[in-house]
Formats: sequence, C-alpha cells, structure tokens
Amino acid sequence: PFSFFPRIPPRGFLKKKKKKKKKKQLISYTDSMTTIQPAFIDFEASSLDLIASYPIEVGICMPDGTLHSWLISPHVLWQDWSQSAEQIHGISRETLEADGIAVSEVASALNELL
Repeated sequence: PFSFFPRIPPRGFLKKKKKKKKKKQLISYTDSMTTIQPAFIDFEASSLDLIASYPIEVGICMPDGTLHSWLISPHVLWQDWSQSAEQIHGISRETLEADGIAVSEVASALNELL
C-alpha cells in the first residue's frame, strides 16, 4: 500500500561495515573497452566579466603528471582588461603581447594532447 512515510529498515541494516584499506592509485575510470584517466585543465582570464573576458593562459596536467602551460596572445578584438584580475593572476597585458602564442596554436596543441 501507498504511504507518505518511509519504511523502517530492519535492525542491523544501517550498521557500518569495516572497509579494507586500499593502496592509493591514480584515479581512473573504466568501461568495458577502455580506461580513462583524467587530465586537469586551468584557465586564467583577462577579467571577471562573463561576456567580455577572454583566456590569457591555459595550463594542463596530464594523467601521467606532465605539465603544459601557454600564454595566449590577445586577439586584436579582445580589448577587455581588468587591473584587479591582473593582481590575482600576475600576468600583464604587455607580457601577453610580448610572449603570448596565437590562440589557434594553443587550441591545436590542446587538441593534440587531449
């Protein structure tokens, strides 16, 4: 019969079972065909504006622990810049213009890695 109250579980149902300690290992997800190990990716942005900001740096940590990072040269149409965001990430627009790589090259490098 229908009831608004949940059934009370039998005695002992909620007892905690002791778990065996497992060795720590790299996180992986497995389906029937493949094992997937995650890569972690981080972006820095020109400002905190959700519409006008653009990526200025991308970093990635691969499943094997190797690290990659690129400064992104601002596209000619990317004009949004925030001094408060610069204080957070520590990257000046001048540094991006001098040392940054075209966004298309960064995207290609990410596509190759992932």
